[in-house]
Amino acid sequence: MAGPSNSLLVADVVQCDAEITVFRKQGDRTNNSSILLNKAKSTSANDVARSLWWETLSRFAKNKGALIGLVAIAILVVISVSASLIAPYDPIKQFVGPRLTPPSVKFLFGTDQFGRDVFSRTVWGGRNTLRVPLIAVGIAVLVGVSLGTLSGYYEGLFDSFVSWLVNVMLAFPGLLLTLVLVAMLGTGLDKVMIAIGISYIPVHTRLVRGTVMSAKQNDYVLAAKMLGCRDMRI
Repeated sequence: MAGPSNSLLVADVVQCDAEITVFRKQGDRTNNSSILLNKAKSTSANDVARSLWWETLSRFAKNKGALIGLVAIAILVVISVSASLIAPYDPIKQFVGPRLTPPSVKFLFGTDQFGRDVFSRTVWGGRNTLRVPLIAVGIAVLVGVSLGTLSGYYEGLFDSFVSWLVNVMLAFPGLLLTLVLVAMLGTGLDKVMIAIGISYIPVHTRLVRGTVMSAKQNDYVLAAKMLGCRDMRI
């Protein structure tokens, strides 16, 4: 009686080992499949990003107006950065020539009522022309896009607060709001740039908020949520 029972036990152990081996192989295949699937997803995402960038650049290259604007901005940037090399005279020095001189070889843009070279003042003034909009627009875009994106995506109490704040700021005319902010911040070019940037935040916030609220209803966003993608990735 002991012999058959032992053989049955041995057979059961062998069968269990075989089943465990099968399960392990299936688990390894599943892990390999998931790894390959993740690699394929990352590769496809990178390909899509490259194709979008390439499509954007190709469209930009075909737009003559955009190319002309890019060249004009590049020329302005180069002239402003190298103002110390291009300007023939000190922009604030008076009576470098006769007053109110017309354009000539010596004074390309003539002189003003104080005898200052207008061309030198124009070249040096390009630095402020670039710095003011860059800082002001940078503040408006950075804060406005961030608030609009968070408000439109999460909604709820945060959206209500942001919408109320934007409505309050938009109730004031843009110029009046800028003057109030300048009075609060103080005088100076830097304060003016900050005030202009703050006054344009509501416009960017409302525009981005509406776009995000419309985009998050698309099927690809809902599919990403169902797949468990994080909010930052979406």
